[in-house]
Amino acid sequence: MNENTDISKDAEINQALQEFEAKNTEEAAQNAPVVSKNYERLGLVGWVVKHSGGVIKDEAIAEYALLAFAAVATVISLFLFFGGNGQQFKKGMEVEIGPELNQVSR
Repeated sequence: MNENTDISKDAEINQALQEFEAKNTEEAAQNAPVVSKNYERLGLVGWVVKHSGGVIKDEAIAEYALLAFAAVATVISLFLFFGGNGQQFKKGMEVEIGPELNQVSR
């Protein structure tokens, strides 16, 4: 086909193009998945969205909230595990025993 040929003036080609576009649009509409706005969210993210009292409405925000919770819980756990040098427990565990118990234990 010659590159200089103007096909926009050909009525038969324009009609075929319009029919193709109409058919293609119908097929695309039929094949499109139907997504409900109230679809069921799965897992912990869905639980957070459901039980947030309307504060968290989007799954992405729920994921960020869960990530922040996990980070805070990790920091608190590490502080409790490594933060104390053990002196609080040793001081609280000291018990003075009388001389009679000292003699029995020897």
